Amino acid sequence: MMTESIGGSQESSQLFALGFPVTLSTQEYTKQKLESAVSLLHSQTVSGPVLTEIVSLLLPHVEDEKYSSVWVVLLDKLCGLGHLPETAEVYRQLDEWQDKVFSCDGIPKNVLHRLWLTRLPSLEFAVLKFVDVAASQADISPDNISSLLSRSHLAEISRQEPVAYHVVSAMLERLSREADSSVVANIRDVFHGAVEGATMPVALRHLFDCKMFLGDGADG
Repeated sequence: MMTESIGGSQESSQLFALGFPVTLSTQEYTKQKLESAVSLLHSQTVSGPVLTEIVSLLLPHVEDEKYSSVWVVLLDKLCGLGHLPETAEVYRQLDEWQDKVFSCDGIPKNVLHRLWLTRLPSLEFAVLKFVDVAASQADISPDNISSLLSRSHLAEISRQEPVAYHVVSAMLERLSREADSSVVANIRDVFHGAVEGATMPVALRHLFDCKMFLGDGADG
């Protein structure tokens, strides 16, 4: 029966102590990490190396809705580790998964929500990817841009989070000026219409009211 080894000697012993056997059949291993990950992450203080090891084991399943609650906890804990080489590698791989959002289901919305709120560069990556995909379409009509925007979850999450709205809006405004492109300007307008045309939380509507009063002169 095919087996998998987990990590190096030190990390392996730590994982074993946390309830992850060092060698398991592939089927047993996948089942066990599903059952154990949430309880481990909630109940114990997990060191950086062990946390990133668990993340690397779950990365192949990041698109699976069954793992989304695990990922929300993982992203909160990764954020608390600060800027480490191992966490940078995890985020790099997560951004690669973001690349797939337009060709398949991609990362679940609640995982993207947490990723973007805990790591600004991942939100910026998502905006640049959306602009690149939308601008490369043969059909750049508002309806097609709106469909792509829906797949990206950028407007939906921006409606819920004023910080995300501010970042996405500022980036699209800056990109439309730097590129001097009517396509990017159309993308910006469709985004604003999708967010502002929907029912919004009070805090976000207040942000729009402030922008109307103060104007949009600042990017920051």
